[in-house]
Amino acid sequence: MNFVKNKLRNRMSDSLLGDCLFTFIEQDIFFTVKEDDLIETFMAIRRRRPDTK
Repeated sequence: MNFVKNKLRNRMSDSLLGDCLFTFIEQDIFFTVKEDDLIETFMAIRRRRPDTK
């Protein structure tokens, strides 16, 4: 964990680093989730930035 935290400290906030470590530690849970479900979830999230075109 020290290597990961030291290597990524300059680029990530603590919350993002914690989220990434959580997904790494709980791999068995995340491997059971279907990719299609993840895609649908992210597609349903409202965009933060409006289209500029």
